[in-house]
Amino acid sequence: MQRCALPGGDLTIGDTHAYATTHDPYGDEAADDLVLREIVKLLGAEQLDVRQRWRGVYASAPSDTVVSVTSGVEMTIPHGLAATVRVDVLA
Repeated sequence: MQRCALPGGDLTIGDTHAYATTHDPYGDEAADDLVLREIVKLLGAEQLDVRQRWRGVYASAPSDTVVSVTSGVEMTIPHGLAATVRVDVLA
């Protein structure tokens, strides 16, 4: 479990992982609740107020070739990148 206390007293905690062929767009509240309960016990706190949640998605593939565009250009760049990668992989 990772913890990071911020100057204003906020605390960033995390995280859980789920692996599947496709990404489930819905969060697992049971897993989030478990993490929060454990942090409350660890800190001896009465409660924690969740202000934000972040859901990360990580690229993976069963083969040796994985290409991921992880910047703000993912709506345009992948089309040209995919064609180039496909040619390289099939060569």
